[in-house]
Amino acid sequence: MKNVYLMDGSLIPTKYEYTKKGIFRGVEIYTVPNFRMVAATGYKVGLKGLTRIIVVSSKFNKLTRMQKMFVLLHEIGHYECGHFDEEKNGRVISLEIEADIYACDALIAKYGITPNEAAEVFVDVVNTLHLNKREAVKRYNGIVKHYKL
Repeated sequence: MKNVYLMDGSLIPTKYEYTKKGIFRGVEIYTVPNFRMVAATGYKVGLKGLTRIIVVSSKFNKLTRMQKMFVLLHEIGHYECGHFDEEKNGRVISLEIEADIYACDALIAKYGITPNEAAEVFVDVVNTLHLNKREAVKRYNGIVKHYKL
């Protein structure tokens, strides 16, 4: 697949092999085994214009079902919160927190879990995938502040 752009405007190199995994909330999901991130939101450019997509790496397969839901909902949150339309200079962490809160809200609504439990799903994702701890703490604190935990 050619002409796939991430939220930050960067082009995903065409050396990657894409496999369509399915559709989640109307957004196409593609697996790219050696992709550098667990998941990313982007657009593919085609004859019909732009199509929203989510790209996941093989690391995504290490997650539990609830963790996968969080990650996919987080990526959908970037679309729903309008992050493609915003000026992103200096706002990367706040954009991630907004997408995290979107994912938490969706998990709470769908599964009837508490905000504490939703925040724990985020922590589980961080620990399972060994994500950057400094960034994760900022994002977790944003979730805690939002829900007044």
